[in-house]
Amino acid sequence: SEGLPDLRVSEAKDGDTGYGASQSCMINVNCSEGDNWRIQQKGVGRMLGYVVEDGQLGAGWCSGTLINNTMGDGTAYFLSANHCSDGTANNYYNYFEFYFHYECPYCTCTSEPAMITYTGCEKIASSPISGGSDFLLLKLKNANWNKLKNDGLVLNGWSKSANASSSGVSIHHPAGDVKKISTYTTALTSATPTLGQSPNQQTGATNAYWLVSWAHTTHGTSVTEGGSSGSPLFNNNGLVVGTLTGGSSQCY
Repeated sequence: SEGLPDLRVSEAKDGDTGYGASQSCMINVNCSEGDNWRIQQKGVGRMLGYVVEDGQLGAGWCSGTLINNTMGDGTAYFLSANHCSDGTANNYYNYFEFYFHYECPYCTCTSEPAMITYTGCEKIASSPISGGSDFLLLKLKNANWNKLKNDGLVLNGWSKSANASSSGVSIHHPAGDVKKISTYTTALTSATPTLGQSPNQQTGATNAYWLVSWAHTTHGTSVTEGGSSGSPLFNNNGLVVGTLTGGSSQCY
């Protein structure tokens, strides 16, 4: 299907999410679809964040990527989606958890893989869905470039070009599951999304989003779902050009 899923964080940490919880069509990142993205996948992680919905504090999975800055100084920035932390008080960012290398070592898993965990972050900048672009920029605590390198991680590059990419991928953790990859082979188009139901319906900034249509590949048609929110959208040059906000998505 065209578009991206509505990925509001609503699942509890101990709910029916995590290893093996994603839809059946999801393709593991170490399948052949990921062969050209081995560097980029090292920067993508799973995030356990906190969000306030209807006055209630909850925890839920999102995705995101370590991302470089223009100084190239190795600062441990992590890019995700603002709706993954809506209403969160600043002190709760100390409890955000980031998991890296949480992926099947091969195209299929025989057991749940190990992972590297970072805890705590500082909110640097954000933009809401309503009238904005739904981004969230965090800085990991207790992390520097040497530690990231020693843990086998990378800071992904990005592009702010308005030129639509002709192909690329998203790398993400749907339903908090192990790392997956979804591919697009038709050009992105700019869009202005409307998400949520009345009276909480929100409209993003005009043409501030990329609309994606996922492609059928060797191992199926991998899409995105809850938990994929904030995951990086890579262009055909391997650079981040967006983060996942919402839309419609289903296995077919």
